[in-house]
Amino acid sequence: MKFKIRLTVLMLALCCFFLHQSAAMGEERMPDLKGKWRGTAFLYANAKGISASNKNINLIVLKQSGYDFSGNIEIYDKGTKLLREFTGYLNKRDKYIWYFCIVTERGNVDIGYLITENRMKVNLRAFGTNTDVAVCSLTKEEPSPK
Repeated sequence: MKFKIRLTVLMLALCCFFLHQSAAMGEERMPDLKGKWRGTAFLYANAKGISASNKNINLIVLKQSGYDFSGNIEIYDKGTKLLREFTGYLNKRDKYIWYFCIVTERGNVDIGYLITENRMKVNLRAFGTNTDVAVCSLTKEEPSPK
């Protein structure tokens, strides 16, 4: 009888240990987006068609509070700088990917996702004309201010 009680207590302790470990592993920290993200638009599409692109893009996240963030997007094209303010929302993680949505001051909704803590892909819409789309790969260059 004592053996069964000890075995039951041991099994219960092991179950609690493993459940605690899996719950702790499930907790993940919120990605820190604050800082400067820099890169290029590698694909560009407009009413004339799809082409390769080399537009330089900076996404500067100035504020982040939980899932909400905001800042500026700068696009440099042939010596011209286009600047837009934005607000964004980081979606809860879906398996291995954090998706996000950016809304610019003109009301355009852009989407993207984090590849790693320091790398993201973004689809920007309507920056030059009302029909263009730029696909960008950005890398975080400046850590967030402490």
